[in-house]
Amino acid sequence: MKQTIKNLNINRLLSNKFYKTNNEIFKYSKKVFLSEIENGKGENILDIGCGTGLMSKELKKRNYNIYGADISEEALKKYNKIGNGEIADFEKKFPFKSSFFNNIFASEVIEHIHNVENFLYELKRICKKNGKIYISTPNSNFWVYRVYSFFGKCLPEVQHPGHINFFSNNILKSLFKKYNFVITNKLSNYVFLILPDFNNYIYRNILLKLNFKREMRYKTKQFYWHLSIKRKNINNFWSETLMYQLENNN
Repeated sequence: MKQTIKNLNINRLLSNKFYKTNNEIFKYSKKVFLSEIENGKGENILDIGCGTGLMSKELKKRNYNIYGADISEEALKKYNKIGNGEIADFEKKFPFKSSFFNNIFASEVIEHIHNVENFLYELKRICKKNGKIYISTPNSNFWVYRVYSFFGKCLPEVQHPGHINFFSNNILKSLFKKYNFVITNKLSNYVFLILPDFNNYIYRNILLKLNFKREMRYKTKQFYWHLSIKRKNINNFWSETLMYQLENNN
């Protein structure tokens, strides 16, 4: 317990330091995820791990009433300019009433949580019956991580430094079943090839013509290119990120 509290305090300090001068990076996988989220029709949605509101702004465009929850006070100072933000420790009880939200959005948060079972229990508690929960996380079976393993690198060394848990499709399906969540939609971005970035116009122009996407890796702060496509299913080998729409069956 002491170690968990220590880690939480460290995470809060790191988050506050980051959000004081920075905003979130809009990852390609999150754009893919957002593309499948239905119109909100004025319903409430909670953005778990909302940061400064990068994803909430997109959800607001989809006609949702946005609420946010984050561990960082600095992030919420910015978030509260666009929505209703609350400080939340996701290892404990969430600061929201039971069955309050029609929808919950938790993109790449669960891998940062020690007490995953409590996290899922709280998602279920605050979500209305038959409400929707959108959840995503990196696929730890992704081929890139398998390649790293050949060179003696394990997942904590190559993923985001704040990741505590590592998930596969099978692990998540078992957890969702345990909490009586029904998977109503699933998708992922298949990544077939990754190339480094060079400050060369011809090189970048060729990759653009071949439909490569350029983005920054959080861990290294370096840009890279990937050849990827959106798929409405999950493949243990090709899927970089696992994305699910769940229905809360109480």
